Amino acid sequence: MFAARLDQLFDHVRHPSGRQYSLREVADGINEAGAVSITPSHLSRLRSGASRNPGFDQITAIAAFFGVDPKYFLEGDEVAARTSAELELLVTMRQRGIEDLLLRATNLSTEGLKVLRSTIEGLESVEALRAKDPLRRRGSRHHGEPTSTSDAAQSPGPAEGTDTDREQP
Repeated sequence: MFAARLDQLFDHVRHPSGRQYSLREVADGINEAGAVSITPSHLSRLRSGASRNPGFDQITAIAAFFGVDPKYFLEGDEVAARTSAELELLVTMRQRGIEDLLLRATNLSTEGLKVLRSTIEGLESVEALRAKDPLRRRGSRHHGEPTSTSDAAQSPGPAEGTDTDREQP
């Protein structure tokens, strides 16, 4: 059980560059935190299941490095299932390229988050309309609307000298 859960952390929690952490990097990170000392070879034995009895301090240090609750290793399936679901969400966000966007959103004020939420809801509405309307889905113009911002920028405005050019009294 411990080995499978540790292996899942290695598979899903990534180095900031996007690659998997090496055993050396995890050991170094744990050792730098100073709570316990652990070697890459011991981590390898824990990960493979060859070593089955890590101490509580090691479990806590490994959990802290990977950013999960130590209960992930110690408790039953409910905590593991919740943590696994969170890890899968991280993988999905990474694959979809939205992890950076979410991290950047953490710096926004409450008002900024409201604006972001509203913008996303508006985009979802537009996407839903496009999914229902075959003309929009193909990218063709519908009801005189431009299909992209570049179309809108290239659309000619009113001709000079028309009523819209004149000042109103």
